[in-house]
Amino acid sequence: MIDVGRVNGRIFLNNVSLGAYAATVHEEGSGALAPLARWLLRFRRSRLRLGLDGEERSVLLLLVGNNEYDAGGHRDRLDAGNGDRRRARGARSAAPLRARAARSPCENRRVIFRLEELEWVERDDGRRLARLSDGMTQQRANLWRLPPHTKGVRHLEKVQEEVFIVLEGRLTLMLGEPAEPVELGRGDVAVVPPGTPLQVRNDGDSELLLFISGAPPETGQAEYLEDA
Repeated sequence: MIDVGRVNGRIFLNNVSLGAYAATVHEEGSGALAPLARWLLRFRRSRLRLGLDGEERSVLLLLVGNNEYDAGGHRDRLDAGNGDRRRARGARSAAPLRARAARSPCENRRVIFRLEELEWVERDDGRRLARLSDGMTQQRANLWRLPPHTKGVRHLEKVQEEVFIVLEGRLTLMLGEPAEPVELGRGDVAVVPPGTPLQVRNDGDSELLLFISGAPPETGQAEYLEDA
């Protein structure tokens, strides 16, 4: 069995690291605690920026492993088809990302998502999302619930074409530079080409339920912008 994974189209063995730890190993070699401490101090001023499902995270280091590791750094199996992604935001030890680990490609099988069975992840501002991308191979997609008077992160997708479908409520989609508001109601669809600055807003008094998809399924290709 081959212990191999893939990040951004590049093959790795066992695990791959980005940020402070990777920089330390590259310059100092493994097992050097003092150099690692220096790099951590340096990266506190210049952090790694991580884009995940339209959200921007600022982290000191990111570790991606082939299949899930336990607290002691061991794996029970290599063929579970899962990934293990962990990040360190400060001096604490690396913690798992709240995102669900990547699954095996689901080619040649149907996937049915039922709204009442979805697992929702809550953001700090009350927004919630249910990830659908695990069941897809040619695109990425999420369902979002936005409480009244909340908004997403303004960004520009360099590669993906994005589709927005309003399932409940009303959506204000801020498009272009300078940003122009586009109002969409239940059943309305917006298709936004790559290279277009955009921001999702719920300016209404009721919850917004929104389906967002993007293709091709590339990650890490977004530029994050100031609010419109």
